[in-house]
This record gives sequence, structure tokens and C-alpha cells, in this order.
Amino acid sequence: MKISADDLFPYNFDNVLRDILEHKHTYYVFKGGRGSCKSSFVSIVIILLMTRKENRDKHCIIFRKTANTLRDSVFSQMQFAISALHLDGDFKCTVSPMKITYMPTGQTIMFRGVDDRMKLKSLKAPFGYFAFAWLEECDTFTGMEEVRSILQSSMRGGKDYWTFMSFNPPKTRHNFMNEEVLIQRDDRYVHSSDYRTVPKDNSFLTMPNISNRFAQKPMSMNTWASRMVTVETYLSIWKSEILQTKRSATWTAFSLV
Repeated sequence: MKISADDLFPYNFDNVLRDILEHKHTYYVFKGGRGSCKSSFVSIVIILLMTRKENRDKHCIIFRKTANTLRDSVFSQMQFAISALHLDGDFKCTVSPMKITYMPTGQTIMFRGVDDRMKLKSLKAPFGYFAFAWLEECDTFTGMEEVRSILQSSMRGGKDYWTFMSFNPPKTRHNFMNEEVLIQRDDRYVHSSDYRTVPKDNSFLTMPNISNRFAQKPMSMNTWASRMVTVETYLSIWKSEILQTKRSATWTAFSLV
């Protein structure tokens, strides 16, 4: 079955998709506000990479800061990606242990919380190596030293690697990820997105994320005012903008469509 990228990704992901498939970079950082489809994009790309014939010896490892958030976030997101690509019959998903297996080859997607150091040390692919890694909500980690330590312990034994890092930029500019993306590196691609880059008339809006809300009837100014949306909340969560300083909380209303 042929599936058009137009049915899966907002148009602003086209260039980074091409870059990933051609493996022009090793590190891909996705910073975006809520509803930007960044997590949906990363999950689908991982499945696309794993199912390529040349990647049959490559596995995936997905990290979040705490293990108790895995099942309802990245595990569910990967299940969605499999369904979006109509590959449900090719993958086996188990909760205990939390793992997804690509049945034709035996490749696996494993999930780990960074708070469980013992399980991180025991990571081992059934064959081949972990070539794909995704660090979701990576701004919640303690810093780049922790990120490097995680990657060094899990991604070894091969030569080709794809590392995905996704996060909603925190309000403060001094968060380590906000500072990290400002550093120019030849081996890294930084992608930015927010809900405004998600068209309202595309079928990928069936994805289970907040973008669906913006495809519906716009909220009135009074509705937003009644919800007490602050300037800081709007800029940080929805538009993924970083605030230089903490301003006084000014209650206002926004029409997000």
C-alpha cells in the first residue's frame, strides 16, 4: 500500500524528512510547541527507517526521564505510528516487558526511563545494534552530560546512527536545551514547529494530539478570556517561544486559529 507523505506530515517537515532518509546528519532536534506534530513525525520516521531493507540489523531505543511516563506517551505514540502506516500485522507490542518487535526481521523498539540506571546498563540488542534513539521531552533531563552518557551507553557496536531529540522549549532561555540548539554543529539538524504550521484540512489531523482543536471552530475572545490564558502560557506552550525575562502575569485572550 502506498501512503502519501501529505497524509502523514505537515508540509514543514518535508525537508527534514528528506534529510533523515538520506542520512545527512546524525542528530535531529525537534523543538516545537504543543500541537506541532513533532512527536508524531519522529515516531513515524522511526518506523520508516526500521522497515528499510538496509536497516535489518538496526534496533531502536526510546528514552524519557521517568519510566512511569513511557506507556502513556512514547509507547502509545509508536503504536499510533504503526497504525498510521498500516503495518499493525507486522509488529507485536507487549507491555511486560515494554517492547515492540518487527516480526519479519525480529528488530526491536525498547523503552527506558532514565531514572532506572540499572536497566540502562543492561541494554543489549538481540542482534546488530541500537542505531535509532529518541529522547522525548529531553529538556527534562539534567543536562547534555546526562544525554551524552545515555547515548554512549546504549548506542555502540555500529557505524550508522540516527538520534532524535524532541522537546517543547521551556520558558527560560537558560534551560540547557534552549542553549544547546543555539550551538551550530555540522552533524546536527534543528527543526522548529508549532501549531500554526499544521494545516487544518489535512488528514494527519486525525493524529492523537492537540492540533485537532485548531481544526475545529475558533474559540471566541470571551471563551479564551474565561480560561484565563496568560501571555507566558501562550508564548511558551503554543508558540514555543522562549521568554527573555519573567514578566508580570497579564491575563488576556487569544484566538488561536
